Amino acid sequence: AAQEAMVTTLRSTQTRRGAPFAGAMVAMDPDGAVRAIVGGIDYGESQFNRATHARRQPGSSFKIYVYATALENGYNAKSMVRDASSSCGNWSPRNYNGSGGSGRSLTVTDAFKVSLNTTAADLSFKVGREKVLEMTRRLGVNGVKRTCSMALGDTGITLLEHTGAYAVFANGGKQARPYAVLELFNSKGELIYSRERDEPPASQIVNARVVEQMNQMMQAVVTEGTGRRAILDFTHAVGKTGTSSGWRDAWFVGFT
Repeated sequence: AAQEAMVTTLRSTQTRRGAPFAGAMVAMDPDGAVRAIVGGIDYGESQFNRATHARRQPGSSFKIYVYATALENGYNAKSMVRDASSSCGNWSPRNYNGSGGSGRSLTVTDAFKVSLNTTAADLSFKVGREKVLEMTRRLGVNGVKRTCSMALGDTGITLLEHTGAYAVFANGGKQARPYAVLELFNSKGELIYSRERDEPPASQIVNARVVEQMNQMMQAVVTEGTGRRAILDFTHAVGKTGTSSGWRDAWFVGFT
């Protein structure tokens, strides 16, 4: 079902845009149990698993780490921020429309739902980029670099790790390392590994209050912001979109 959904969507998009597309998908339970991985459109054409091995720029889907860090450090969903940012070296953030920000004041939720680059960058400077890096590592995302534009998702990460990090917000803030193996038996039929028996209970790694506010903000993305195409008529959906420079990467990560 995952393969069919992804391939059908990408082929229809390719027909409209006229350019070749690649893609990947991960479907996961909130505790990290991987239900499906699609590593590409056609295994016969390419055996490279884009879900587990490709390090792609997450674009604005990375902003969940910036905003969650801000919520841990004195901000809340209704805190007032500005559509503006200071420069970092010779770099200044620009929004999707190319502007350097209108300077207007708005809530954290409103800035997140329309994915303002200026506000995200400014928050990363104010709460500290080292704290944002700590958040990514805590949630299981490795290899993110400390750069001026890190809040905009300029470092390549894997889809599997990114999905596992979002699962933390789906389960109330508990660690969610992606896994696929439940039991292992040796050649004698003896049980040598049982996830239920051998793995410790998942620890609380993000405060429940932070999770609740982050989820409300992600719901606003779907109902009022950049992720409206993810609206479902039978349940609530939350998540975050992301695009990298020149639309090389387009993401949606979320959950019901």
